[in-house]
This record gives sequence, C-alpha cells and structure tokens, in this order.
Amino acid sequence: MVLVICVMALAAVLAYGMLAASAVQATASNNGVAASIAQAQAESGIRLAMYYLLNPQNAPSLTSSNGLSYWPGHGNITFSTTGSSPMQAPGNVTVQVGAPTNPSSQVYVYPVTSIGSSGTIGGGAVTRTITAQIQVNTAYQIQEATAFNAQLTLPSYATITGSPDAIHSSSTVWINASATVTGNIRSPTPPRNNGAWNGSWLAGSMNAPAPTPSDLNYYTTYSYQGQTYNAVQLTSSTLSPGTLPAPSSSNPLSVFYHTGNLTLTGNLTLNGTLVVKNGNLIVQGAGITVTAPTGLPALVIDNQLQVKNAHQGITVNGIVYAGTGFGVSGLGNTMGSNVTINGAFLANSPNLAPASSYFGTLSVNYNSAYASASAPALSNASQNQVPQSVKLVSWNP
Repeated sequence: MVLVICVMALAAVLAYGMLAASAVQATASNNGVAASIAQAQAESGIRLAMYYLLNPQNAPSLTSSNGLSYWPGHGNITFSTTGSSPMQAPGNVTVQVGAPTNPSSQVYVYPVTSIGSSGTIGGGAVTRTITAQIQVNTAYQIQEATAFNAQLTLPSYATITGSPDAIHSSSTVWINASATVTGNIRSPTPPRNNGAWNGSWLAGSMNAPAPTPSDLNYYTTYSYQGQTYNAVQLTSSTLSPGTLPAPSSSNPLSVFYHTGNLTLTGNLTLNGTLVVKNGNLIVQGAGITVTAPTGLPALVIDNQLQVKNAHQGITVNGIVYAGTGFGVSGLGNTMGSNVTINGAFLANSPNLAPASSYFGTLSVNYNSAYASASAPALSNASQNQVPQSVKLVSWNP
C-alpha cells in the first residue's frame, strides 16, 4: 500500500511538472508573438511618419512650427491588412513627431518616437519603442502667376492669367478699370475690383507669399548635376548680343550677375539666369528673350524691371523676381512697348507703374513648367517650402 501511494505521488509530481512546463512554453510562445507584433507596429509607425512628412496634404491633422506645417503624430493607430477581405492587424502604435530643426537651408530634421503595442495576448501586452531622426528636403514652390508681399494696385495695362490662382497678396488687391485677371485671387480681404476679373476670392493670411530680400537667393554659386559652379559677373552696365558671354564649362547654365542698373538692348537672347543687385533691369530694345534654365529663375532683380522708350519688348520664360515691382525708366514715351512673362512674377513691394506713365502692356501667364519647379532654391524662408524627399538620419530600436 505504501508503495502504491508513493508511485501515485510521484506520478502527480511528474504530471504537475509537465503541466507547468507546458504553461511556461505557451507563455514564452505568446510573448514571442507579442514582441514581434509590437516591433512591427513600432516600425510601421516610423514609416507612417515618413509618409506624412513627405505628403502633409494627406495627413489627418497638421501642426505648425516656424511657418512649417507637419503631422504631429497620433495615439493608438491601427492598421488593416490588404486584400479582398481586409482585417484589422493586431496591436497598435502611438507616434510622436517633434518640431523640426533646420541645420541648413531647406533641410529639416524631425525627431520621431514610435511606441508599438501588441495588444492583449495571453493576458498581457508587450511594447517596443523606436526613436528616429527623419530628414525632409524641401523646395520653394510657386503656385500662382503673381505673388506680392504688400498691397497691390493692378494698373489698366496689366493682364494676369493663372490657374487656379492668378494673384496671391499679403494685403489688399485693387484692380483698376481695363485690367484683366483670369484666375483666383488669394488675399486677406476681398479685392477691390473695377476691371475684368474671372475667378474667386480665397481668404489668405498676411504672411509673405513672395521671397523677402533677406531670404532671396542671388545664385552667386549654384549646383548643377552634382557640381557647384560660380556665376559670372558682368562689369558693363549694358548687355547686348555682342557682349553676352557664351556658356562655358565653368558656368554651364549661363548665370550672370551685375551690381547697379543694367540695360538690355534689342534682339538679345539669353538662355540662362540674370541677377541684378542693388539696381534696376532696364529694357531698351525690342526682341529681347530670356529663358530660364531648368532649376533656376530667369530674372532676379533687387529693384525694378523697367521699360525705357517706345516699342520696346521683352519675353521672359521663367520666374521673375523684381523686389520693388515694375516701372518706367526716365521720362520717355513707352507707347507700344510690351513685357510678357511666361512663368510667374514675384515682388516684395509691388510698385507697378501707374497707367499715366506706362503706355505699353504687361502680361503675366502662369506656366507650371517654369513656375512650380524651376526655382527650388529661390528662397530659404519656410513659406512655400514643399517636401521633395525624405530619409532616415538615425534609427534606435
């Protein structure tokens, strides 16, 4: 009898040990599954942050820092499987995106924390945390025919055409009789309209939609095909077909700059960029054409784009920045002169010559091929910066 009792006790101990081992094995298996789910959720959170930082227009919510709008993250985010019968994936993730730093122009680094959770598996939940630094490279983008950082009075000789936006101003827009605007006007207050306007008013902020002088890039140096080049200085105050330097291996995109007033004479064709510092660019001739190279503006002028005398003409294919707007040089008659800009026209203080002093035409036609992507480095201000690429700088699981 004693022997039977001992055998039964030993069997009970062995059975309990087997049950305990089985329970430990099941717990370990559950923990392994839960850890994998939590890790996958945390990694998915980092990838989601990268997507929304590159595509803020698709983010469910945005916050702002120093003029930049970005996704701040969210809690308890869940994902669904793909296929004909999608199902919710186990677990969830909480993503926190901090305010960006700007170590260099148009490069922003966001600190991101992603906390993945397995959800309740086998009576408990496992979490995994990943911290990362995500770098977003941006570019300056222009989405309207004209952009001005002050009140605008559009003279009767002006024709502005943009789709969808023709004018973006940080203050009131006045459209004089005989002026023509095709496209929306974005401004803090409704436009005062006495001319021909076909479009809608869109309420805008008082932030500067155009570059300010302190943010402007003068392209003294520029990048092309991974190399850095120097612009060539023009020493003469007159640029004519006979004095226009030819493209060279040291200046392949024909970027030129001049300090002080610079006059362009007739039948000049420039495929490049012209920068005028501390002066006006004066059109004194007919048949002048300036076409911007890919990635650069056509004209960058500290002061005004001006016309001198009658029957003068310039066609610009690209972005024109004229800090103080458009005007007349001297007291000569400008009858029959014509200025056409195919791209966009930007000004910090949009002083446009009154109709009583300029007797020609000014036509600005928005061209997305030139305006939306042709001057990504025109300004280093946060305004109008659009994400172009994203990459992981650091990853700490």
